[in-house]
Amino acid sequence: MGSPTKKRPTKRGKKAAADAESQSTKLERWKDRVSHARKVRTDWETTYQVTRCANYFLGHQVERSRTTKDKVFNHIRTTVRTMLPNLFYATPKFYVRVQPGLKAPAEERASATGESVLESIGNQDQNLKRSASLAVLQAFWRIGVLKQVYDPKLEPNPQQGEPIYLQDAEGQVKKDELGNPIPMKNAITGETVTEPPDVLTDEVYRYDFVNAANLLLPDEGPDMQKWTWIGEEITVSLEEAKADTRFPKEYRDAFVANATDASDGSSKRTARATSELDQQFKYVECWDHVGKRRLIFADGQTCNDFLVDEWLPDGVEDNPYAILNLGDPILEPDPCPWPVPYIKPWLDPQDDYNIARKMISEGSKRAARKGFYTDNTFASADEQAKMASADDMTLVKVNDLKDIPTFPNEPNLSMDIYQSGNLALADYRMITGQPGTRQGITSSGTATEAGLVERSANLRDAADQGSINSWLSEAGSKMFQLVKSTLTMDMWVKLRSFSDTEVLRHVERNYGVPSEQLSMMMEQTPGLKAMLQERIGKDSWRKITREELTFEADVTIVPGSARPHNLDNERRAWMELLKLIGSFPQLALSRELLKRTATMVGDGLIDDRMIDELMALAQKMVEINAKQAGRDQGGANPEAGTGSTAGQPDLAAMMAGISGMQGG
Repeated sequence: MGSPTKKRPTKRGKKAAADAESQSTKLERWKDRVSHARKVRTDWETTYQVTRCANYFLGHQVERSRTTKDKVFNHIRTTVRTMLPNLFYATPKFYVRVQPGLKAPAEERASATGESVLESIGNQDQNLKRSASLAVLQAFWRIGVLKQVYDPKLEPNPQQGEPIYLQDAEGQVKKDELGNPIPMKNAITGETVTEPPDVLTDEVYRYDFVNAANLLLPDEGPDMQKWTWIGEEITVSLEEAKADTRFPKEYRDAFVANATDASDGSSKRTARATSELDQQFKYVECWDHVGKRRLIFADGQTCNDFLVDEWLPDGVEDNPYAILNLGDPILEPDPCPWPVPYIKPWLDPQDDYNIARKMISEGSKRAARKGFYTDNTFASADEQAKMASADDMTLVKVNDLKDIPTFPNEPNLSMDIYQSGNLALADYRMITGQPGTRQGITSSGTATEAGLVERSANLRDAADQGSINSWLSEAGSKMFQLVKSTLTMDMWVKLRSFSDTEVLRHVERNYGVPSEQLSMMMEQTPGLKAMLQERIGKDSWRKITREELTFEADVTIVPGSARPHNLDNERRAWMELLKLIGSFPQLALSRELLKRTATMVGDGLIDDRMIDELMALAQKMVEINAKQAGRDQGGANPEAGTGSTAGQPDLAAMMAGISGMQGG
């Protein structure tokens, strides 16, 4: 018999084998990337003492043990707590600027719609304020990370099979001439659309805080625009992982606990995984910027394949993370994606100050007067107690004069010890850039010196505030992109009130009244402006659909909206502004000038509505001044000198008023 012939593999079999080999090679390549990213993170943590920075903030500043009873004077925590309110205090206000393509007034209402959507999401359960506060705090020794999340919920529909009726813009069911509700028809088949079996009852858009210790960054330098991928290590319960429908069912059924204590991939289980309910499942989620794919895989499983390998979800351009870097970037000699921890330079002066204070504390204890005596020194315990009496001429009876208590002389502490503490504190304040006045410490310097120090500190704060604003703008931009790409349920939001200009355009668009004519009517008819503002311009709740968000926009942060407001300074600046406008109303006739003034006087002090009010008030004042000048025959004012004439502002007084407002 001849030897059996071997079957040649078919083309389909060859393609399947090549695809399997390619997928396996791809998985190994991504595992190598993740392993290298973990090593980069671990080396950075060791070199720049990240754990020590976190411990110093917590007050664990003694190297021997956390349980030591040595005193710690934690200036680091105090400084961070002093800086935080000036960096992030309240939920920020987003400003949406529509890119060219829409025409007014659609452009203005689209901006208001986008701003209302972002404000509604950020204020829901205060998730933006809570998550951003944690991220900003962690950015002092690592980086701050916000993640934009879309988490829809499906539930059984109790109205399954019932017809769906058409609704108007206010959510009311439309009716025909006979008063019957009008059902919604399928545009292709003409059949009545009915309620589905499952409904999306709760669409959750939120900002999540991501622990930066779980983030994986590529070894591609500090420029985030050049990163080709980014990843995150996510740990969930084993039960939750098995219920995650993103993973194939055959893989989920074979999942085993794989959470580890360290990030080096060791097989040691965590102490929490003591029972089956407490077992943890750890997987890696990577976002490929080049291939535009999301990849999920886990170590220690029987399946040697990606759990998820798909295109980027709708609304995600590269990745859903907004990263805040407060520390300095590491550019050379070995560029690193992680920055220098912000508080690392604070550690050494903090150590020196703790040492000096410990020496002073111990020296003070030794300097307290102490005496030596024997059992036969005092005649009784009462006589011994008299040694601590505060009364003058107190007599103490002893058994023998030879046994009189002796008191050794302890030398006083050297002044160098006190000087070293003062030097350490001065170095600490210079390195942190925070003057003592911000921490409630008085200074013996002059007012000029205090002003210069405060100005220097403000410059440092301005740089950090710029980083915070850019970071929040990126988070808001990614959230807006996510919402307009995934919104399926109508979202109820509160639209801000119309400005006077928007009211004019709204009436012109809907009722055909020219804006110039309506403006004249509003000037001649008292109460018309207030009536229109009440009817169509006040704050209102509106249901937003996905179609209303189909426009390109730039999302930024209203400067200073996330910082606390100083009421005294704002009140002083506001009164100076009103005084200046009252003296020279011509200044308020320029909208651009008022907008520029709004950014200089105070954040949120002057909005569009207030600008319209100031312009209308200034117009009235100019008209009154003109009429008064006409009755007085106009001309030059002989008592005003050569620098001022009737109806013209005094430039010197005007500049003095502007300088006073800026100083306030």
